[in-house]
This record gives sequence, structure tokens and C-alpha cells, in this order.
Amino acid sequence: MHSKSLARHGTALAAVACVLIAAGPAAAQRGGGGGYNSMQSTAPATSQTMYNTNSRAIQPVSQVKDPSATLASANVEDSSGETVGQVKSVSTTADGKASAVNVSLTGSNGAGKVVSIDASNLRYDSDSKRLKSSLTQSQIDSLPVTQSP
Repeated sequence: MHSKSLARHGTALAAVACVLIAAGPAAAQRGGGGGYNSMQSTAPATSQTMYNTNSRAIQPVSQVKDPSATLASANVEDSSGETVGQVKSVSTTADGKASAVNVSLTGSNGAGKVVSIDASNLRYDSDSKRLKSSLTQSQIDSLPVTQSP
């Protein structure tokens, strides 16, 4: 009788294990409690998640309220995150939205040169008070000079 009881419990235990193994990935995709997904949610943020462009703090420059004051003297980064210059002035539309940002370049290729970067190529990070461009350093350096520094 004892061996039949062990066999029955072993079979039941094996069935439960199979259900848990099969449900594990599905529970993880749902973000359910426990499982291996719960350990991932407590992991420290990586640089990829810390600079997520979907953050509420990062917004298109055209949506910045009072762009001339808000963006004044902000540093500007190229697409790789390197600082390329500083905001000199902001061009706005009739309704007060930023249309372009005039940037005084600081890099060796364009030091002292002021270029205009279209607002569609810029996003503003209100946490770091920096403008992030989708343009590369080379693309920014090749923009025409808009005014002398």
C-alpha cells in the first residue's frame, strides 16, 4: 500500500511540475507575480532604460512651453550623446512654438559657428535640461552658418 501511495504522489507531483513549467513563460509575459519575471523587475536600470526616449521628461522641442526661455543656454547633443554646442536663440512660429534652434557649436570642426537645427530634429530632456538631436556630429557640422557668434 505504501508504494502505491508514493507512486500516486509522484505522479501528481510530476503533473504539477509540468503545469508550472508550461505556465512559467505565459505568466512572465503577463507580468504575473512570482516566476522568473519578478526578479527581472527588481534589476537596476541600465543605461538603455535610463535614457529611454519614451520618457515623459523627453519631448519634441515644438511642444516645449515658452521655448525661448526654457531652452536658453541649454547644451545640445548629437545623435551619439556627445555635446556639440549650446543654444544661442530659438526661432518660433506665430503661435509661439519652436521651429528651429540656433546652436553655437563648440566642437573642433565648427567652434564658434552658429547653425540652425530644425525643431523636428530635436527633443528636449527636461530632467537634464539638454537638447538631444537626431543628427550626427558630421551632419551638424555641415549645416550652413546662420549668424556669427
